[in-house]
Amino acid sequence: MISGSKPTVVGIADMKMAQNGGKLITYALGSCIGLCFYDPRLKLAALLHIMLPLNMETGRKNPLKYADSGIRETLRAMEAKGAMRSRIVVKAAGGAKMFDVGGKGSLGPETRLGRRGFLGAVPGPGGGAGTGGVNGGRIL
Repeated sequence: MISGSKPTVVGIADMKMAQNGGKLITYALGSCIGLCFYDPRLKLAALLHIMLPLNMETGRKNPLKYADSGIRETLRAMEAKGAMRSRIVVKAAGGAKMFDVGGKGSLGPETRLGRRGFLGAVPGPGGGAGTGGVNGGRIL
């Protein structure tokens, strides 16, 4: 999961890490959200591409697809490399209102709400967010 100097593509419902200037990129953010985690002391970064706020899946086959379980898994992976939650800065992008889901609302705002709720697990210096709108995007 650690990448070198060539950009590593993070797919949908995926997470990758890079260290010491390694680059990560994700596309197709639309209603999905890209969460960037960074420990400045270790120069360790992680990029998580989530689709939905809560993991209600039977058997929990892909925890990286959801904000709640994806954030937990990302933090565990970073801590395994020596990161400390108190140092981790998190920034977000995506979560656009791309389409209505059968009159039940839009996935983008629902995913943003899930991300906000579960980032409370990161007691570090916080970060920023570039979420919302009606257009998709990417993170590099």
